[in-house]
Amino acid sequence: MTISSLVNGLRGLFGKRKRDRFGSHLTRFDDRACPKCGSKYFSYNSYWKESCCTQCGWIVPGNKATKPGNIKNAPVASRLPKNHAQGNLNDDNKFSYSRISLFEKCPKAYHFKYLLMKDELFSTIEQHLGKSIHTALEKTYRIKADGGNISLDFLNTAFEQAWNDAEKENIKVIKNNMTSRDYYLDGQHMLQKYYHRVLVTDRSETVALEKYFEITIDNSVCYRGYIDRISRNPDGVLRITDFKSGKRVNDPLEDMQLCSYALWCFQEFKENEIEIAFEALRHDRTLRGKVKKSQLTLIKERLLTDINNVMAATEFEATPSILCEWCGYNSICSHARSRYSNSESYDVDSDECPRCGGVLEKRNGRYGTFIGCSEYPDCRYTRDDWQY
Repeated sequence: MTISSLVNGLRGLFGKRKRDRFGSHLTRFDDRACPKCGSKYFSYNSYWKESCCTQCGWIVPGNKATKPGNIKNAPVASRLPKNHAQGNLNDDNKFSYSRISLFEKCPKAYHFKYLLMKDELFSTIEQHLGKSIHTALEKTYRIKADGGNISLDFLNTAFEQAWNDAEKENIKVIKNNMTSRDYYLDGQHMLQKYYHRVLVTDRSETVALEKYFEITIDNSVCYRGYIDRISRNPDGVLRITDFKSGKRVNDPLEDMQLCSYALWCFQEFKENEIEIAFEALRHDRTLRGKVKKSQLTLIKERLLTDINNVMAATEFEATPSILCEWCGYNSICSHARSRYSNSESYDVDSDECPRCGGVLEKRNGRYGTFIGCSEYPDCRYTRDDWQY
């Protein structure tokens, strides 16, 4: 008698091995969502008596080896469409605030970047300034969170390193009366003001910096992004902060950026209320508001409306304006090349809206004066002043 025949005989006498009995269930998926990342492919492993997310690997141990419906602490959600059967959404169904914003500003630029997957031929000095400021603040907050001492010299050094580390060959200065040095000094000045106004007295606890997140909306759309800083105030309130170095900073409660980030934070931290804030570095002020958990449905509906508008688009027309000078696709966009190939082709003092031909007028907003189109809300073109 061979060993294999002896083993088979014992199996017949005492029954199959536990692994054999539950082997058919090792790849079973149920209709629950992962509590960690929201993936709709949350599998139940009968043999190991645990549930595991196939996307992020989050595990719930100790469940009964009966049926997948007994998974505990997992929110109910419907299955994903069949074309996402591997648990990975394709790029067409992955959206971010910047992607939606680009479509609203210029559908043609959106078409170049996200559908044709073309790289921009250059980045602007304003983009480089914003990235350098973010890098310096992230480094400073990390040191502070670890208990280290921070100073203005440390912040300035971090900014200088970030400014010099980037490859500047493809960074373009658009404004004729400005130099790269001017932007560097501008960034240094903004950080100095922020250091004295906020950093010196900030007693909040850093929870995360440059936090990447993904959340599934409507079972088939992935929304993702990076949160500059998540912190907890001394009073225990969770706070989402985004640093802005540009001239125009919106009300955080009217802007969808931080409101949409709150969707993920409410799911992750189980809070009832979250503070959202834009740090307007150029204006040396903080714009803040509070989002309640009861507002999640409304926020999700607004976000889905914006995403559905993008997904339903079949034509991607350019919206030419003076801003074409700052677009990395202007050399391959026929419309931009015909009217805005150089800064002298458009009169920045003109009272004609470059987007719709309406009349530009000075307006008073909640956060100061700006130039807007008289055809609002049909045309939402704005800029900070007559001169760019």
